[in-house]
Amino acid sequence: MRIAILTSFRRMPDSYSLVNDVRDQVKTLKKYGHEVVFFAQTTCEGQGIDCEIKAILPHFRLEKDVENKEAKEELIKIFRKELKDFDVVITHDLLFIRQYFTYRKAIMECDIPVKWVHWVHSALGERLALKMPHAKYIYMNYADASRFAEHIGVGMEDVRVVFNDKDPRFFFDWHEITRQIADKYDLFNKDIIQTYPMCTTRMGSKGIDHVIKVFSKLKKLGNNVLLIIVNSNGRKRTEEIEQKLKSAYEQGLDKGDILFTSTICSESASGVPRRVVRDLMTISNLFIFPSLSEVCPNVLLEASITKQLIVINRDFPALFDFGEDGKTCLAYNFGSLIKAGFRYRTEEGYANLAKEINEHLIHSKSNQQFLKIMKATNIDTIYHKQLEPLLYEKY
Repeated sequence: MRIAILTSFRRMPDSYSLVNDVRDQVKTLKKYGHEVVFFAQTTCEGQGIDCEIKAILPHFRLEKDVENKEAKEELIKIFRKELKDFDVVITHDLLFIRQYFTYRKAIMECDIPVKWVHWVHSALGERLALKMPHAKYIYMNYADASRFAEHIGVGMEDVRVVFNDKDPRFFFDWHEITRQIADKYDLFNKDIIQTYPMCTTRMGSKGIDHVIKVFSKLKKLGNNVLLIIVNSNGRKRTEEIEQKLKSAYEQGLDKGDILFTSTICSESASGVPRRVVRDLMTISNLFIFPSLSEVCPNVLLEASITKQLIVINRDFPALFDFGEDGKTCLAYNFGSLIKAGFRYRTEEGYANLAKEINEHLIHSKSNQQFLKIMKATNIDTIYHKQLEPLLYEKY
């Protein structure tokens, strides 16, 4: 499908939120195979726009509710020439804002055989009469959509809701390896995510078996889980990695529930950049830390400053410099070099710990809000649930 993005941008400052919305929209449409062309004024350089750019629209003085007839006729000529072969033309604010009155008149009078999608990003003042053929009007929440329809003089059958995206890939400027993990493991629809950085040679001392056991119990409680082991030195330990994965599968986890980053691509086989660890930490919400040997554990500090629920090893006193059991974190008797803790390491013990973790995460309003927004406003959800049906419906 050929899609035009029609804006009046002269410049593209990062501080202007609409600029970032349009950049993300272009990335979304291109990800799903659409041919996209971005239109703007002649002075616009199109910074951050990852598609063909046509900076061909004239610059003229914008006045509220004033029609510049000369500029309107020039715009109509451009629209008729440049937009006629597109399937869909998406406009941003051009129909709704008073200073874009000339753009509004040109769009409504150009009479070209395309589908129009008119996006509003700003609060509206006066009532408008914007009904035109082959057009849908985009509002960004469901609660006010009917009021919006009445305000612009169209029926609810002509209004669609599409949220602003807040996709971590774009908002946090993720590394390419992190993006590959997101695509392969459905990262944004998980309920519980742990990122555990470690050297593959130290899986035993880092207690990865304990974490796997707890994650298998968390999954049995109905959670969609993902344990991401960010491992360095993976090339020399492929057999050990396979054994850990086999053990995890035997306990009820599947290939979408656990991964070693060394298996993602050739670039990650020996390790990943620190930036990837940061990326993954920002969307993780649980950090179980059964480590047996630490001095001042960086991974625990990183998980803490990214506001995750922390579970530390009650049998390792040094960890309590960095967390208080029952006050800032949870603790469990995983055992240590100075204390065995065997009697706690049972199926029932791990199940009870999983239930305690689950209760904390369910009753954490900040965690539930994080999950709600991450699941609803990533570009994949927005595209499949809101944008794709709009692009392909007949109107």
